[in-house]
Amino acid sequence: MKALHKILFLFHVLLLRLRHWKRVIVLERTGGLGDVICCIPAYRALKQKYPAHLILFATFKPFDALLKNCREIDAVHGVAPGMKIPQQKAAWLVDRHYEALTSDERGRGGQKLHLAHVFLKDCDLPVEDWQPRIAIPGGERQATAESFNFQLGETIIAIHTGRTWPVRELPEDRWQEIVDGLHKSHPCRILHFCSPWRDGTPVHKLRGVEAMQPDLPLLTTAAVLSQCRLLIGIDSGLLHLAGTLGVPSLGIFGAVNPQFRLPLGTPAKGVYATLPCSFCQHESPIKHWQTGCPNDIRCMKEISASQVMEAVEYIFPKA
Repeated sequence: MKALHKILFLFHVLLLRLRHWKRVIVLERTGGLGDVICCIPAYRALKQKYPAHLILFATFKPFDALLKNCREIDAVHGVAPGMKIPQQKAAWLVDRHYEALTSDERGRGGQKLHLAHVFLKDCDLPVEDWQPRIAIPGGERQATAESFNFQLGETIIAIHTGRTWPVRELPEDRWQEIVDGLHKSHPCRILHFCSPWRDGTPVHKLRGVEAMQPDLPLLTTAAVLSQCRLLIGIDSGLLHLAGTLGVPSLGIFGAVNPQFRLPLGTPAKGVYATLPCSFCQHESPIKHWQTGCPNDIRCMKEISASQVMEAVEYIFPKA
């Protein structure tokens, strides 16, 4: 099957060359949604650096459907899970191949730049602050509004609780306090995004929220999020997606410094506990991640609901 996907990739590149009569440069970034979104500035910079070429963004499905709605992106190829771009076999079709990687993936660690800047630097491109935008097709937006019975003028707030690595998660009871606080201070409709973890750990169960299906198509998720007034969530791809949609966001961080993750061009604020071990993601070597935390994830457990609600009032004051 992987061989077939590689053949389809080569055929796609050949088709692009023939259709546009341009040489092709490939920018490859798989991984999570947030990584892919933070790589869009590198795509834009490559377009500026090589105006005579067509830039092809190679990323995991289903991210390709989302990226096709970014006006900066001219061509996308959806890569099957586990597949790598066959650089040697594609050399006769592809002029240059860029694979944007983080400092950790390069084996260096200690990353102290915004993720979008990391990818720009990794591709030897000029570093700049620029916020990509995703445009939701009108038909998709209208269909989503009808499907979820969104009403004109209603206040909708989205929360995203995970699941993800334990070092990024806020305790479930803390989320319930936040939901209760939102209902008291901002009469609103709260949409809850949460998926089961890979080991089968169930989604968080909260009162006073509408649980979103964990298997919603990504474009539908974006259409739902685009109609929200605010997103409150942990460090995840949805925070980056909110930035591309112009939706204000409140990110809850522990191991990662929000300065290096929050959207660069959309109202956003980070909440975190000030501890000696905070932001250990940016140390070298990293002291947590998949292997666990030596401090029992205090950086997340010590964030209070009142701290989050204070930040809500800052970024989303009462009318």
